Amino acid sequence: METPVIDIIGAGAMGNVLGGLLHLSGARVRFWQRAGLRTSETQVYISDKLVSVPPVSEEVQKGDFGFIAVKAYDLKSALKQHRDTIQGCNFAVLSNGWFWPNNYPNNLLWGMSTVGAAFDKGNRTAKMTSATGTICWSKTKAISPVMDRLFESVSAVTIGPVVDGLYLRQKKWLFNTVINTVTAVFRLPSNGCVLESSSLIKTMFDEAYRLGESKIGSWQESREELFAELLNLVSATTKNQNSMYRDMVKGRKTESSYLAGIVLKDPRHRSTYPYLYWFASKLEARDSSLAQKSVGFSM
Repeated sequence: METPVIDIIGAGAMGNVLGGLLHLSGARVRFWQRAGLRTSETQVYISDKLVSVPPVSEEVQKGDFGFIAVKAYDLKSALKQHRDTIQGCNFAVLSNGWFWPNNYPNNLLWGMSTVGAAFDKGNRTAKMTSATGTICWSKTKAISPVMDRLFESVSAVTIGPVVDGLYLRQKKWLFNTVINTVTAVFRLPSNGCVLESSSLIKTMFDEAYRLGESKIGSWQESREELFAELLNLVSATTKNQNSMYRDMVKGRKTESSYLAGIVLKDPRHRSTYPYLYWFASKLEARDSSLAQKSVGFSM
């Protein structure tokens, strides 16, 4: 039986960590970035242990499964550049933010990740920053028994399809819209800092909850249950440095356009969702002023 080949589109911390986890479980991992196929060894820290992932030739068989781990604003260009790799193979999309699946190829499986990942201070080696986590996607298509066994063998992280994958992704949008937006605008160094503005967080959550409700019809949980889940998430990640905070301090574009920024698509939202609109406008103005630096797909 041939060893499964997994294609990962995205050269950022999340893509590298995912590749390291799958390599440890026996997969052959191909990393794709803006410059094309990565032909050098990839090193990544998994549970504080350095893992070396060897390169895989472009000439090997078509991939058995794939993941797209790029920033939300890079998704369309990544799909265009790597369409030959993506065609004919199921790919789980891990990019954050609100997307309309019907506008994209039907072999894309919309998912999400709760695995923490970041580069070291030298921005050279990625590291898994959470002890555990989940990477999942909508269970709309069957995967082979070989892939099932591969995903089940991954240690520390739960990887695989789930029935409500798209809904879990929408919930992540809700939580990210609140936490990431506030930490970015106020440049809060850790997620736990948002708890110092409890009334603001509650207002932001209420607006994001209503905005999401206008998009999907209704949430499966009550407003109170989801807010409690948000607070639990903040408590569990209280010391974590938020990814959008890192984008702000490093002068990089944020993913706000796909989080709170979707409120800006309709001017009437200024009065319906005033807090979201104000925060999103701040980030939109800041992101628009940045010169675009294309150094590679990342997440």
